Amino acid sequence: MVRITEELVRRRAEHNDGVLHSLREVTLHQFEIERIELLGTLCRHLQILYLQNNLIGRIENLHRLKELEYLNLAVNNVRVIENLDRCENLRKLDLTLNFVGLDALGPSCANLAPCTNLRELYLMGNPCTSFPQWRLYVIGRLPQLESLDGADVTKSERIRARQQYDALQAALDDAIAAEAASNPGASLTQHTPDARTEMYREMAASRDAKHAGRQDGGEFRPPPDPIKAAQQKLSIPEKDRGDGTLPTQRNQGRWSFRIDDDDRAHVTVVVDVPRYLDTSQIDVDPHPLWIQAVIKGKIILLHLPVEVRPDRAVVQRVTTTGALVIKLPRATPLANRPAAQQRQERQHASTGKAVRFDRIVARRREADDDDHPLLVERPVRDFDENEVPPLE
Repeated sequence: MVRITEELVRRRAEHNDGVLHSLREVTLHQFEIERIELLGTLCRHLQILYLQNNLIGRIENLHRLKELEYLNLAVNNVRVIENLDRCENLRKLDLTLNFVGLDALGPSCANLAPCTNLRELYLMGNPCTSFPQWRLYVIGRLPQLESLDGADVTKSERIRARQQYDALQAALDDAIAAEAASNPGASLTQHTPDARTEMYREMAASRDAKHAGRQDGGEFRPPPDPIKAAQQKLSIPEKDRGDGTLPTQRNQGRWSFRIDDDDRAHVTVVVDVPRYLDTSQIDVDPHPLWIQAVIKGKIILLHLPVEVRPDRAVVQRVTTTGALVIKLPRATPLANRPAAQQRQERQHASTGKAVRFDRIVARRREADDDDHPLLVERPVRDFDENEVPPLE
């Protein structure tokens, strides 16, 4: 059981620098509080009070809060609405999901009648709402209401509630008598304030036992996370396994890279690292069929297209961009082609380019003719210079 103490209220008043005498709003929800106390003496100027989702069974000790405008007691164990007649400025009351029964509906409305400024009331989820005419009954007993369960009270509802009040009271009395005559053990579940309080106390005892076990030396260990375990495994630098298998490729830093194997003697790997990254934070480990680099604690591991000689690798940084360039000699360099073959390939390439250019030009001309079919070339008409008049 959690009690309302000065320390708790002061801790929840951080938005007011912990000052209580001028506190206007406080939130004390989900603390498993069972009783309202001290609020009327510690902070008399409260205007908004949140006490939802607790174990409060009775509304009490709020008569000194003359400026209280909004009281939220949703999801508690309140059986009857009481002790609010001296909260003169109360405008909104939320009792959603409580235990206000049919037998308590009449006394609750009678206790709220002195609250002449009450405009909004929430009773949804209470046992009293099982009475079909409960809305008209509440409107008839509390004519000052403007909204009930979030729905505006209409003028026609007020008229019907006033006209049918005697019939509504009789129907409510009959419903209370029928409920009392019914077998209380017929319900499959016992959803009562006592059962809810007992459940919360068992949960609190279990939580305290776990906390005490951790304090006694039993360290709490959460279940292993497979994703985190895989990430930790990939964060360990690989070593040559000696069985010819290749390690898994990875790029933890998401660096952009490229592998160039066009050179007949070397394979070049370029990794675009930040320009101003210190070279001391880069560690390169080449292998015959793969290469590994640890850049600022993050691993990039790449498979190579051909076998290389890691003992002759050259690692450099580009001065302008800061890119990491790793030049790896091939284990078996490709043979150089004869000069005549190279010359023939260059001629063939240039001829192919010329042919492709001619084809492109022809296609463009055909497209122009299709776009302008009416444009026909006309010969220029010859004329005699004697026909041209002299210039003056």
